[in-house]
Amino acid sequence: MLKITIAMKKITVIIPTMNCEKDLEECMIALKNQKFRDFEILVVDGHSKDNTVGIAKKYGAKVIFDEGATRASACNRALENVSTPYIAFTDADCLPPPNWLERIIEDFEENDVASVGGANFSPDSDNDFAKCVDIVYSSRFVTGTARYGKVYNEITEIEHNPGCNSAYNMKFIEGIKFDESLPTAEDVVFDYEIRKRGGKIIFDPNIGMPHKRRNNLKGFWKQIYRYGLGRAIANKKYKELASIFHVLPSIAIILLPIYIIFSIIFWIFFPPVFLYLLFALLLSYFLLCLYGSATSYSRYKNVRRIIKAAFLIPVAHLAWGIGYIKGMRK
Repeated sequence: MLKITIAMKKITVIIPTMNCEKDLEECMIALKNQKFRDFEILVVDGHSKDNTVGIAKKYGAKVIFDEGATRASACNRALENVSTPYIAFTDADCLPPPNWLERIIEDFEENDVASVGGANFSPDSDNDFAKCVDIVYSSRFVTGTARYGKVYNEITEIEHNPGCNSAYNMKFIEGIKFDESLPTAEDVVFDYEIRKRGGKIIFDPNIGMPHKRRNNLKGFWKQIYRYGLGRAIANKKYKELASIFHVLPSIAIILLPIYIIFSIIFWIFFPPVFLYLLFALLLSYFLLCLYGSATSYSRYKNVRRIIKAAFLIPVAHLAWGIGYIKGMRK
């Protein structure tokens, strides 16, 4: 039983959008089915050319427009236009479950924390490719330090919750802004600034968010590439957030062609030992990917998807690595 008044419990749900008409309506319907009723919906739109704004207004959302080029810019515009004590961020391609806001409010009332959030995962309606992507994202062994690869069975203090499923107590984030120079990873840096001030961030296993995964190879590549790009730019500005796991794919991309060239050259003078070693390394790497796929937290695992996901993991590493290299050059 919550002990505060209805007025104090109020929360604003913030959704940054840009040409999201194919997803937004499902998200809005899910929000309208929330058990907790005292909330507002704020859509921050980047001047969509489709019917995104019309759909938002159809379901009673307040719509404001953002002139910036990043999600961070949209989030900052939102912070300037909210007056509720709590805010929650999600994306147009998410399907908030009925107890999402209810559980967020309960967590804020039971814990003196700056932010709460939880896992995100592929909804049942996703196609087979997207469910394989979910296996990749939920792998604890091959996603480095990404929050997608970590799930906890109890409320746990953590460093970061992804922006598609995160909520904040406004009294803890006063004066903190999203870094608008970052194409991605703005939520990572935002949570870092909160922790620098002593604010606590918790993961609640009861706050889950169905989040549609990319349903084709092109979309998957583009998303991972942008993640690598944004993380590199963030790491250059906030060096304390960098990890060796962020740069490993880029190192491999640079060293592998060099190794192949030297292997071919040495093959002229010596038996193909270096090529045999290369084959052994690549086989070991694939087995590592297969293990990471098999031990993923995703609920969509079966033998066929585990194998397909194992082939997608190298694609993700390649896309991230290329994006990271480009980001480091900016």
